[in-house]
Amino acid sequence: MANPIQGELDIQDTAGSLTRIKLNGDTAHISAGGHGQNGDIVLIDSADKERIHIGRDKLGKPPNERWVWTVNIMNSLGKKMAMLNEEGDLYLGGKGADGDIVVTDKDGNLRISVGGDGHDIKIRDGFGTDRIILNGDKGIKVTQGSGGAESPGQFEIQDTQSTYSAIQGKTKGLRDGVMGEAVAEHKSGVYGVTNNTHARGVFGMNKGWDSFGALGLQVEETIATSKDGTSTPAGVYGRSNHSEGAGIIGYGNDGVLGIDSGVNGTGVAGITQSGDGVSGSSVEGVGVWGWNGTSSADLKKGYVSYDNAGYFHGDVSVLFDFWSPSKNFLIDHPLDPENKYLVHTL
Repeated sequence: MANPIQGELDIQDTAGSLTRIKLNGDTAHISAGGHGQNGDIVLIDSADKERIHIGRDKLGKPPNERWVWTVNIMNSLGKKMAMLNEEGDLYLGGKGADGDIVVTDKDGNLRISVGGDGHDIKIRDGFGTDRIILNGDKGIKVTQGSGGAESPGQFEIQDTQSTYSAIQGKTKGLRDGVMGEAVAEHKSGVYGVTNNTHARGVFGMNKGWDSFGALGLQVEETIATSKDGTSTPAGVYGRSNHSEGAGIIGYGNDGVLGIDSGVNGTGVAGITQSGDGVSGSSVEGVGVWGWNGTSSADLKKGYVSYDNAGYFHGDVSVLFDFWSPSKNFLIDHPLDPENKYLVHTL
């Protein structure tokens, strides 16, 4: 058995004038180089293959070629598989193999994994379920948590700049900038909430012609539930629980424009239990304006037409003047109300 060497062991150069390697028994430090010479540490396997190399390495290509300090790990063929340099760069993989980064918790459970060659970046919860997945081709996927209030599983971006959007969707192709989809009943694909008096939960802007700032489409047998509990298919559904609030407010030349593309649909429909179904107010214009392209001659010919600018089922009250260029009235015939109509012309 060799005799132990206490203190520090110095290894000098051939001339015996400069110490190149120091081994300190008290601090367990190993130092190499100095005095105008860079030090390297190389670990070699049993097959005489260099596996770990700590030292200076040449990076880049001319004219940007430079020497930097690196830690290199090679495979059994001597191919460099991992490299960490003094510039903070970490390279993994290459040479026909993937590079992976794995982070585990104290119990050995995988929490973060990063895979090369198109693989995902995954972040898992404590139960081993992927909660956040980042994919270079598919984007970002966030899975809702199931741990109650302690684990909401939400995706949140906080922005402290008052002039920028926390989340912005922009597209130049044929797809949507932001799309939300809800599968569960009574849930929203896109849901916006604001606590500011002059702020907006969801805001849409249109800068083009024949375009929409916000567009709602009802294409499937999904339903929207109104305040009274009834269900109606709706492209856009607005609701306000405030006594003086509004479910939907529109500003513009046409504040709210409803277009029906169906057979018996309604462009704009209002349903209420005790208030006004549809309310219109104007200082100088028309409070509520209705127009229909069907000729009024249908009524003169005795035809029944439901394509009217206005259709009322129930009593109608007019507080001030009722004006019309042609005063034609269609009522049930008093003698045969089930089979005939009576047309009055004033």
